[in-house]
Formats: sequence, structure tokens, C-alpha cells
Amino acid sequence: MIEKVLADYLESQGLGTVGTDIFIERLPESPDRAIAVLRYSGRAPITVLSSRIVIEQPSVQVLVRTTSFAESANTIYQIRDLLTSIHNTNLENLYILGILALGSPAVLERDTKNRVIMFCNFDTAYTIS
Repeated sequence: MIEKVLADYLESQGLGTVGTDIFIERLPESPDRAIAVLRYSGRAPITVLSSRIVIEQPSVQVLVRTTSFAESANTIYQIRDLLTSIHNTNLENLYILGILALGSPAVLERDTKNRVIMFCNFDTAYTIS
């Protein structure tokens, strides 16, 4: 859910097109320039006494792959700045309370085609509106 919303947001900010060079939950072999938004467990949801979940808190990893270190770095830092500026905002069916970078962007690896893959991890907090 949050991964799709954030991928759509990155598309709206001109970073690519979902399904063409922005991908949800995968980083396919092509194209050379690609962004992937992946969700992982994160923190436990916040519940009220009735055990009803009121705030979801999954973590998200964003991967950027290009043939150039400088382009990968510029893109992942731009994404970090865009995502961490989202707070108290409705996006699609989510009310995003905030997104926090869990560290600075870094190189994950160079793949078998010598393309640079950089990443940044984020904690998210949102309610479903």
C-alpha cells in the first residue's frame, strides 16, 4: 500500500513512470535507469485499547540504479529530500503523518552490468483515510 503511494508520488514529482522506470516491490534487470520502492516490516502498528490499528508504521527501502555514480547519488538524495518533506499530507487513501530517513543514502552494490545501485531506508507513519 505505502509502496504504491510513494511510487506514484515519485512519478508525480517527475522522477519517472510507474511500471516503466519506477517499480513497486522489485528491481527488474532493465531499464538501466530504474527506481524501486520496497516495503518491509518496520515498527509495530499503534493500536487503541480495542486492539484496532490506528497508525501503520512499515519501513520502506528505495533503490536507485543507473550507469553513473553521480546520477544515482543525485537521484537518491533527491528522493530522500522529497519523501522526508511529506508530513500531515493526504496521498491517495493514506494520511501520511511523516516519513523519516533511517540514515544517509549509500551504495548497495554495483551489479553484474557495473550499474550503481544506491539505497535509502525510511520509517513511515500513516493512517488509512
